Amino acid sequence: MADTAARMRSVHRPRSHAQQSRPPGFVVPPTTSFSQVQQMMRTFMVRGTAVPIQWLLDLRTYGLKIHSNTTAIGHVDWKDKHMVEYKNIAFTMDESRGMVHQLVADSRRALLEGMLFVSNTDELPTIPWGTLFDDPSTRGLGWIWMQDQRSQLPTDGREWLYDRIQAREDLQDRFVSSTSEGGYHRERFRDWMRQVARFPGLLMVLMHIAGGRPAPGTEMLSNRNAAVGSHRNVFIEDGQVVFVTKYHKGVEITGDVKIIHRYLPREVGELVALVWQETAMSDHLWPTEPDGRQWTTDRMKGELQRVKTTALGQSINVAAYREIAIAVSRQWVRGDSAFRRDNGSENIEARIDSMDGNATDEQATQSPHITGLI
Repeated sequence: MADTAARMRSVHRPRSHAQQSRPPGFVVPPTTSFSQVQQMMRTFMVRGTAVPIQWLLDLRTYGLKIHSNTTAIGHVDWKDKHMVEYKNIAFTMDESRGMVHQLVADSRRALLEGMLFVSNTDELPTIPWGTLFDDPSTRGLGWIWMQDQRSQLPTDGREWLYDRIQAREDLQDRFVSSTSEGGYHRERFRDWMRQVARFPGLLMVLMHIAGGRPAPGTEMLSNRNAAVGSHRNVFIEDGQVVFVTKYHKGVEITGDVKIIHRYLPREVGELVALVWQETAMSDHLWPTEPDGRQWTTDRMKGELQRVKTTALGQSINVAAYREIAIAVSRQWVRGDSAFRRDNGSENIEARIDSMDGNATDEQATQSPHITGLI
């Protein structure tokens, strides 16, 4: 009887206005879990609903406002403007410059002597920086700046190393053996492959240090030398190598992806240019190695710590170095302490002074206001 009464009530229940306006044959779509979650979100998780979630959102906004206007605890100190101290780390600017110069020398040695078999730089083709061009808008698959028809290259990079080995018997004897299995010296070939594997790590640390404000590991490892899927990171601009990365932190809040340009000094850009080859196993600057080892953020951190421990006698992790690099930039690369052009006019110097602070702060993906707070 109870079931019969319930069915009778549902039959004689008056139709709502929405039901009366529906055309004949209209089928109500089934309610999905997604639509239910959306309805609950609109009901409980937005402002103006007078529910506890609104109080939490207001409290979070108030906390973010306090955070963005409160100076963080300081960890950086300077001694006589030449020694930087960060927590338990301390080194002088002379030691830092010495580390960079030594890293450049080690990288050149690993590339020229270890990989290209060049003992005298006169044997190496000179890179004509003034006649190199690049079209960043070109989106052809596998396209690289060396394919630009305007560039005047002194040699064919595809065959240079092969022709060099073919022309020198000492290089052939270094690897070829009539008595060894397979016709080549396995151990000597392994030694050469170790040199090949060592160079990318040195180049990564060098680009990380010399390219301005240091990039996070995920940005560095995403660099591509040639276009894949209409995407590449390495370009030539006014005779300089520049790698351009995208920074995604905070994109959900701002809706913008930060595009950051990092220009390399000539000594570093030359090393990047010399490792190009038209047919490559991967278009990434740091691909998976022949033995299967991959470049990860942890491996990058290990390379950075190894180099800095050797040069400075103390281990500096990536997070600490990012803070130190910002402090060094604010101390030495702006205002009266900034490096000056020997033949620059006063008007140019004044314009540089007015924009260098914002440029270096934006390169660290921070506004000048936030950089000053931390």
